[in-house]
Amino acid sequence: MAHSAENTLESFELALRLGATGLETDVWLTKDGQVVCDHDGMVNKFLRRTPINKFNRDELASSIPSLEKIFERCGTGINY
Repeated sequence: MAHSAENTLESFELALRLGATGLETDVWLTKDGQVVCDHDGMVNKFLRRTPINKFNRDELASSIPSLEKIFERCGTGINY
């Protein structure tokens, strides 16, 4: 059973609180050039799976964090 949905700010923060020494995610560009983090770069929109790059950032769920937001909340000592 997961403690938090994957690739969310909450899951990254929880991992660090539980002692993780590293985090891993995949990054994707939105249609308007924003870098966001998601496992497979696909979202459920309009009753089908659609690539993240078909949407502007503001069209995506707020649960999909930007890479910038992850660095703000979790630090930048992460190797990428």
